[in-house]
Amino acid sequence: HVSERTIYRDVEALSLAGIPIFTQDGRGGGIGLDVDYRVSLTGLNKQEVQALFVSGAMMPVDELGLAQANETILLKLLASLPSLHRAEAERVRQRIYIDPHDWFGEKPSSPFLHQIQEAVLADTILGMRYQRSNGELFEREIAAYGMVAKMNVWYLVGAHDGKFRTYRLSRITHINQTARTFQRDPAFNLMEYWQANARAFITGLPHYPVRIAVEADRKSW
Repeated sequence: HVSERTIYRDVEALSLAGIPIFTQDGRGGGIGLDVDYRVSLTGLNKQEVQALFVSGAMMPVDELGLAQANETILLKLLASLPSLHRAEAERVRQRIYIDPHDWFGEKPSSPFLHQIQEAVLADTILGMRYQRSNGELFEREIAAYGMVAKMNVWYLVGAHDGKFRTYRLSRITHINQTARTFQRDPAFNLMEYWQANARAFITGLPHYPVRIAVEADRKSW
């Protein structure tokens, strides 16, 4: 129940990950995986171990209630690593920490985060009241397709009248969870949509010409 494009994208990702894939032409042919292939954590290199165990930057995961699960899976991975890699993992955890919070910016919060999360995971129709940046309020029902965390700001991606739109969670003033579900568009890819939407937003920002007068003796500053 996915598009041909999705299949090829997944096959490419598997190939780049080093998983052996074979193709068979003709009637009854297709793309297959080696049934004897097994993933081994001993195949991780130093950079991959460092990427897994860099501390911090998990705030969006924490807000989804997955903090404990994230810590548990890292402990399981750590226990499965060879002793040399375990030492490297602990070394990098004590030397690199990524803090996702801004210095002075307040964290925009939404009391509906977990309810929206449930709607997204269950492919349900979500009713909401939304306040635009200009203060205008409107009500709408959307197909809850996905959630995106941009640093510490959450967004909801939903479909309405056949068009995908992005809503900032902190501007949702009320929600109404329905029991109705929707059929997802198999061609929709959340990451591709968000990247294209972000590029369009930046491109659409207004530009203003500015002329600055500087004293001649300060030009070199």
